[in-house]
Amino acid sequence: MKWTTSFFRMDSGYESEEIAEVIEEAGYQYVVKTKEYSNMLDKAYDRPVKIWEDYGYQKQARFFCMKPDQWNKARKFAVVRELKPEEDRKQLSLLESS
Repeated sequence: MKWTTSFFRMDSGYESEEIAEVIEEAGYQYVVKTKEYSNMLDKAYDRPVKIWEDYGYQKQARFFCMKPDQWNKARKFAVVRELKPEEDRKQLSLLESS
């Protein structure tokens, strides 16, 4: 017998605790892709850098439990950061060099 796993994805703006509860009660897993909310970033960066786990090529992830403001229960969240290509990391100059 082959087992399959159903996995749900909620996009930013459509995530809600009610939807998460329905998915959890049905025994499925889910992931929510959201924007960079300051409270999530604060939680992700409140620990030493060594907490970040390597995740794929030039990506790192940080996992933590958090209760969003309007939710009744804390849930596991992940913040993924990716190193930008060198040309995108260059600092721009306000003054042109002669």
